[in-house]
Amino acid sequence: MAKSIIPEIPALDNVILTERIIQSATIQHRHNYYSFPKHIHNNIGIYQLIQGECKMDIGNDVISCKCNDFIMILPNVSHSIYLTSKDTCSFKHIHFNPKEFAALSLEKIVGYPMDLLTTLLFCCNSFFHTQADERISSILTGIISTFRKDSMLACAYTNLHLTELLLYIIEITGKDLSSYTQKHSDQHRYVTFTLNFIQENYTSKIKIQEIAEQLNISSRYLSKIFFEHMNMTILSYINTYRMNQAVELIANTDLTMTEIAEKIGMNDSQHFSKLFKNTIGSPPNEYRKILNDSDFYT
Repeated sequence: MAKSIIPEIPALDNVILTERIIQSATIQHRHNYYSFPKHIHNNIGIYQLIQGECKMDIGNDVISCKCNDFIMILPNVSHSIYLTSKDTCSFKHIHFNPKEFAALSLEKIVGYPMDLLTTLLFCCNSFFHTQADERISSILTGIISTFRKDSMLACAYTNLHLTELLLYIIEITGKDLSSYTQKHSDQHRYVTFTLNFIQENYTSKIKIQEIAEQLNISSRYLSKIFFEHMNMTILSYINTYRMNQAVELIANTDLTMTEIAEKIGMNDSQHFSKLFKNTIGSPPNEYRKILNDSDFYT
Protein backbone atom coordinates (compact mmCIF):
# COMPACT_ATOMS: atom_id res chain seq x y z
CA MET A 1 0.00 0.00 0.00
CA ALA A 2 1.33 3.47 -0.90
CA LYS A 3 2.22 5.65 2.05
CA SER A 4 -0.29 8.14 3.43
CA ILE A 5 -0.52 11.23 1.27
CA ILE A 6 -2.43 13.45 3.67
CA PRO A 7 0.44 15.05 5.67
CA GLU A 8 1.91 16.65 2.56
CA ILE A 9 0.31 18.73 -0.18
CA PRO A 10 2.11 19.22 -3.50
CA ALA A 11 3.26 22.66 -4.53
CA LEU A 12 0.15 24.38 -5.79
CA ASP A 13 0.03 26.15 -9.10
CA ASN A 14 -1.28 29.72 -9.11
CA VAL A 15 -4.39 28.45 -10.91
CA ILE A 16 -5.45 26.51 -7.82
CA LEU A 17 -5.19 29.68 -5.76
CA THR A 18 -6.81 32.10 -8.17
CA GLU A 19 -9.20 30.37 -10.57
CA ARG A 20 -12.83 29.60 -9.76
CA ILE A 21 -12.75 25.82 -10.01
CA ILE A 22 -15.99 25.26 -8.10
CA GLN A 23 -19.11 26.15 -10.10
CA SER A 24 -21.66 25.66 -7.33
CA ALA A 25 -21.65 24.82 -3.63
CA THR A 26 -24.94 24.82 -1.78
CA ILE A 27 -27.40 22.93 0.40
CA GLN A 28 -30.47 21.80 -1.53
CA HIS A 29 -33.86 20.55 -0.37
CA ARG A 30 -36.05 18.34 -2.55
CA HIS A 31 -39.39 16.67 -1.88
CA ASN A 32 -42.55 15.19 -3.38
CA TYR A 33 -41.00 12.55 -5.67
CA TYR A 34 -38.53 15.02 -7.14
CA SER A 35 -36.43 13.61 -9.96
CA PHE A 36 -33.63 14.89 -12.16
CA PRO A 37 -33.17 12.80 -15.31
CA LYS A 38 -30.11 10.98 -16.53
CA HIS A 39 -27.40 13.33 -17.74
CA ILE A 40 -23.66 13.62 -18.37
CA HIS A 41 -21.26 16.50 -17.78
CA ASN A 42 -17.53 17.16 -17.60
CA ASN A 43 -17.61 18.24 -13.97
CA ILE A 44 -17.35 16.22 -10.77
CA GLY A 45 -20.48 16.19 -8.63
CA ILE A 46 -20.38 15.73 -4.87
CA TYR A 47 -23.33 15.00 -2.57
CA GLN A 48 -23.68 14.46 1.17
CA LEU A 49 -27.17 13.63 2.36
CA ILE A 50 -28.07 15.42 5.57
CA GLN A 51 -31.78 14.50 5.69
CA GLY A 52 -34.00 11.86 4.14
CA GLU A 53 -33.28 9.37 1.39
CA CYS A 54 -32.92 9.27 -2.37
CA LYS A 55 -31.77 7.00 -5.16
CA MET A 56 -29.19 7.57 -7.86
CA ASP A 57 -28.69 5.75 -11.13
CA ILE A 58 -24.96 5.95 -11.86
CA GLY A 59 -24.03 4.19 -15.06
CA ASN A 60 -25.72 0.81 -14.73
CA ASP A 61 -25.74 0.89 -10.92
CA VAL A 62 -28.68 1.89 -8.73
CA ILE A 63 -27.48 3.47 -5.48
CA SER A 64 -29.72 3.84 -2.44
CA CYS A 65 -28.57 6.87 -0.45
CA LYS A 66 -29.41 7.52 3.19
CA CYS A 67 -28.65 10.29 5.64
CA ASN A 68 -24.91 11.04 5.89
CA ASP A 69 -24.03 9.14 2.71
CA PHE A 70 -21.28 10.74 0.62
CA ILE A 71 -21.32 10.27 -3.15
CA MET A 72 -18.81 11.60 -5.66
CA ILE A 73 -19.61 11.16 -9.36
CA LEU A 74 -16.68 11.48 -11.76
CA PRO A 75 -16.73 13.28 -15.13
CA ASN A 76 -18.57 11.86 -18.15
CA VAL A 77 -20.52 9.35 -16.07
CA SER A 78 -24.24 9.05 -16.78
CA HIS A 79 -26.31 9.65 -13.65
CA SER A 80 -29.70 10.70 -12.30
CA ILE A 81 -31.19 11.42 -8.88
CA TYR A 82 -34.75 10.82 -7.70
CA LEU A 83 -36.88 10.57 -4.58
CA THR A 84 -39.20 7.62 -3.96
CA SER A 85 -41.52 9.44 -1.54
CA LYS A 86 -43.00 12.85 -0.72
CA ASP A 87 -40.58 13.28 2.19
CA THR A 88 -37.90 15.96 2.07
CA CYS A 89 -34.38 15.02 1.07
CA SER A 90 -31.65 17.56 1.85
CA PHE A 91 -28.05 17.38 0.72
CA LYS A 92 -24.84 19.33 0.41
CA HIS A 93 -24.12 19.63 -3.30
CA ILE A 94 -20.89 20.74 -4.98
CA HIS A 95 -19.98 20.85 -8.67
CA PHE A 96 -16.45 21.60 -9.82
CA ASN A 97 -14.23 21.45 -12.89
CA PRO A 98 -11.48 18.89 -12.21
CA LYS A 99 -9.14 19.63 -15.12
CA GLU A 100 -6.79 21.88 -13.12
CA PHE A 101 -5.96 18.97 -10.80
CA ALA A 102 -4.26 17.20 -13.72
CA ALA A 103 -1.46 19.75 -13.27
CA LEU A 104 -0.81 18.73 -9.65
CA SER A 105 1.81 15.99 -9.58
CA LEU A 106 1.79 13.49 -6.71
CA GLU A 107 4.98 11.78 -7.83
CA LYS A 108 7.16 13.12 -4.98
CA ILE A 109 4.53 11.98 -2.48
CA VAL A 110 3.45 8.56 -3.75
CA GLY A 111 6.58 7.62 -5.69
CA TYR A 112 4.78 7.08 -8.99
CA PRO A 113 4.34 9.43 -11.98
CA MET A 114 0.71 10.29 -11.28
CA ASP A 115 -1.19 13.57 -11.11
CA LEU A 116 -4.04 14.21 -8.70
CA LEU A 117 -6.83 13.83 -11.25
CA THR A 118 -5.45 10.59 -12.72
CA THR A 119 -5.02 9.19 -9.22
CA LEU A 120 -8.60 10.09 -8.32
CA LEU A 121 -9.96 8.42 -11.47
CA PHE A 122 -7.83 5.33 -10.82
CA CYS A 123 -8.99 5.03 -7.21
CA CYS A 124 -12.68 5.70 -7.73
CA ASN A 125 -13.46 4.46 -11.24
CA SER A 126 -16.81 6.07 -12.14
CA PHE A 127 -18.03 7.04 -8.65
CA PHE A 128 -17.25 6.79 -4.94
CA HIS A 129 -19.85 6.03 -2.27
CA THR A 130 -19.20 5.93 1.47
CA GLN A 131 -20.46 7.21 4.81
CA ALA A 132 -19.30 10.76 5.41
CA ASP A 133 -17.05 10.90 8.46
CA GLU A 134 -16.42 14.06 10.49
CA ARG A 135 -13.59 15.16 8.24
CA ILE A 136 -15.56 14.88 4.99
CA SER A 137 -18.57 16.61 6.51
CA SER A 138 -16.42 19.43 7.91
CA ILE A 139 -14.62 20.03 4.61
CA LEU A 140 -17.89 20.18 2.65
CA THR A 141 -19.40 22.60 5.14
CA GLY A 142 -16.27 24.75 4.86
CA ILE A 143 -16.43 24.79 1.07
CA ILE A 144 -20.11 25.78 1.03
CA SER A 145 -19.79 28.51 3.66
CA THR A 146 -16.62 29.98 2.09
CA PHE A 147 -18.03 29.79 -1.45
CA ARG A 148 -20.77 32.20 -0.41
CA LYS A 149 -18.36 34.82 0.93
CA ASP A 150 -17.44 37.87 -1.10
CA SER A 151 -13.74 38.12 -0.32
CA MET A 152 -10.59 38.03 -2.40
CA LEU A 153 -9.38 34.88 -0.63
CA ALA A 154 -12.64 32.91 -0.85
CA CYS A 155 -11.66 31.29 -4.14
CA ALA A 156 -8.26 30.18 -2.82
CA TYR A 157 -9.77 28.80 0.40
CA THR A 158 -12.46 26.78 -1.38
CA ASN A 159 -9.93 25.32 -3.82
CA LEU A 160 -7.59 24.35 -1.00
CA HIS A 161 -10.45 22.74 0.92
CA LEU A 162 -11.35 20.85 -2.24
CA THR A 163 -7.75 19.69 -2.73
CA GLU A 164 -7.70 18.36 0.83
CA LEU A 165 -10.96 16.50 0.21
CA LEU A 166 -9.68 14.83 -2.97
CA LEU A 167 -6.45 13.76 -1.28
CA TYR A 168 -8.41 12.33 1.62
CA ILE A 169 -10.73 10.40 -0.71
CA ILE A 170 -7.73 8.90 -2.49
CA GLU A 171 -6.37 7.78 0.87
CA ILE A 172 -9.55 6.21 2.25
CA THR A 173 -10.22 4.22 -0.94
CA GLY A 174 -7.24 2.11 0.11
CA LYS A 175 -6.21 1.61 -3.52
CA ASP A 176 -2.65 0.37 -4.03
CA LEU A 177 -1.22 3.09 -6.24
CA SER A 178 1.78 0.93 -7.12
CA SER A 179 -0.62 -1.23 -9.16
CA TYR A 180 -1.05 1.64 -11.64
CA THR A 181 0.73 0.43 -14.78
CA GLN A 182 1.34 1.49 -18.36
CA LYS A 183 -1.69 -0.63 -19.23
CA HIS A 184 -3.88 1.55 -17.00
CA SER A 185 -2.36 4.65 -18.57
CA ASP A 186 -3.04 3.38 -22.10
CA GLN A 187 -6.61 2.38 -21.23
CA HIS A 188 -7.28 5.79 -19.70
CA ARG A 189 -5.97 7.39 -22.90
CA TYR A 190 -8.19 5.17 -25.07
CA VAL A 191 -11.30 6.01 -23.04
CA THR A 192 -10.47 9.74 -22.98
CA PHE A 193 -9.95 9.73 -26.75
CA THR A 194 -13.30 7.98 -27.23
CA LEU A 195 -15.13 10.48 -25.02
CA ASN A 196 -13.59 13.41 -26.90
CA PHE A 197 -14.37 11.80 -30.26
CA ILE A 198 -18.03 11.39 -29.32
CA GLN A 199 -18.27 14.98 -28.04
CA GLU A 200 -16.77 16.31 -31.28
CA ASN A 201 -18.72 14.06 -33.68
CA TYR A 202 -22.10 13.36 -32.05
CA THR A 203 -23.92 15.30 -34.78
CA SER A 204 -23.01 12.63 -37.33
CA LYS A 205 -22.99 8.84 -37.43
CA ILE A 206 -20.38 7.36 -35.10
CA LYS A 207 -18.84 3.95 -35.72
CA ILE A 208 -16.95 2.22 -32.92
CA GLN A 209 -14.70 0.59 -35.51
CA GLU A 210 -13.63 4.03 -36.75
CA ILE A 211 -12.61 5.11 -33.24
CA ALA A 212 -10.76 1.84 -32.63
CA GLU A 213 -8.83 2.15 -35.89
CA GLN A 214 -7.55 5.58 -34.90
CA LEU A 215 -6.28 4.04 -31.65
CA ASN A 216 -4.80 0.99 -33.41
CA ILE A 217 -6.79 -1.41 -31.24
CA SER A 218 -9.73 -3.71 -31.93
CA SER A 219 -13.30 -2.45 -31.56
CA ARG A 220 -13.95 -5.41 -29.22
CA TYR A 221 -11.11 -4.37 -26.89
CA LEU A 222 -12.18 -0.73 -26.98
CA SER A 223 -15.76 -1.69 -26.10
CA LYS A 224 -14.50 -3.85 -23.24
CA ILE A 225 -12.28 -1.23 -21.57
CA PHE A 226 -14.85 1.52 -22.13
CA PHE A 227 -17.46 -0.52 -20.26
CA GLU A 228 -14.98 -1.30 -17.47
CA HIS A 229 -14.14 2.39 -17.01
CA MET A 230 -17.53 4.00 -17.66
CA ASN A 231 -19.90 1.27 -16.45
CA MET A 232 -21.91 1.63 -19.66
CA THR A 233 -21.51 0.69 -23.31
CA ILE A 234 -20.20 3.10 -25.93
CA LEU A 235 -23.60 3.10 -27.65
CA SER A 236 -25.38 3.90 -24.37
CA TYR A 237 -22.96 6.77 -23.77
CA ILE A 238 -23.49 8.14 -27.29
CA ASN A 239 -27.27 8.02 -26.85
CA THR A 240 -27.15 9.66 -23.42
CA TYR A 241 -24.75 12.33 -24.64
CA ARG A 242 -27.03 13.14 -27.56
CA MET A 243 -30.03 13.33 -25.26
CA ASN A 244 -28.06 15.74 -23.06
CA GLN A 245 -27.51 17.99 -26.03
CA ALA A 246 -31.20 17.70 -26.88
CA VAL A 247 -32.08 18.83 -23.35
CA GLU A 248 -29.96 21.96 -23.82
CA LEU A 249 -31.62 22.73 -27.14
CA ILE A 250 -35.11 22.12 -25.75
CA ALA A 251 -34.38 24.40 -22.80
CA ASN A 252 -32.62 27.21 -24.65
CA THR A 253 -34.11 27.35 -28.16
CA ASP A 254 -37.48 27.35 -29.91
CA LEU A 255 -36.41 24.65 -32.36
CA THR A 256 -38.94 21.97 -33.25
CA MET A 257 -38.27 18.41 -32.16
CA THR A 258 -37.51 17.45 -35.76
CA GLU A 259 -34.92 20.22 -35.97
CA ILE A 260 -33.40 19.20 -32.63
CA ALA A 261 -33.19 15.57 -33.74
CA GLU A 262 -31.25 16.62 -36.84
CA LYS A 263 -28.87 18.81 -34.83
CA ILE A 264 -27.88 15.92 -32.57
CA GLY A 265 -27.25 13.50 -35.43
CA MET A 266 -30.62 11.73 -35.59
CA ASN A 267 -32.63 12.02 -38.80
CA ASP A 268 -35.57 9.98 -37.53
CA SER A 269 -37.61 12.25 -35.23
CA GLN A 270 -39.80 9.33 -34.06
CA HIS A 271 -36.75 7.35 -33.01
CA PHE A 272 -35.42 10.48 -31.29
CA SER A 273 -38.66 10.91 -29.35
CA LYS A 274 -38.66 7.26 -28.26
CA LEU A 275 -34.99 7.33 -27.22
CA PHE A 276 -35.49 10.63 -25.38
CA LYS A 277 -38.38 9.19 -23.37
CA ASN A 278 -36.41 6.02 -22.55
CA THR A 279 -33.39 8.06 -21.44
CA ILE A 280 -34.93 11.10 -19.76
CA GLY A 281 -38.26 9.65 -18.64
CA SER A 282 -40.73 11.78 -20.59
CA PRO A 283 -41.36 12.68 -24.26
CA PRO A 284 -39.43 15.75 -25.47
CA ASN A 285 -42.55 17.91 -25.87
CA GLU A 286 -43.62 17.20 -22.29
CA TYR A 287 -40.08 17.80 -21.09
CA ARG A 288 -40.15 21.30 -22.57
CA LYS A 289 -43.21 22.01 -20.42
CA ILE A 290 -41.51 20.62 -17.32
CA LEU A 291 -38.61 23.03 -17.81
CA ASN A 292 -40.95 25.91 -17.06
CA ASP A 293 -40.61 24.84 -13.43
CA SER A 294 -37.45 26.71 -12.38
CA ASP A 295 -36.97 24.34 -9.43
CA PHE A 296 -36.47 21.42 -11.78
CA TYR A 297 -32.74 21.84 -12.24
CA THR A 298 -30.38 20.54 -9.57
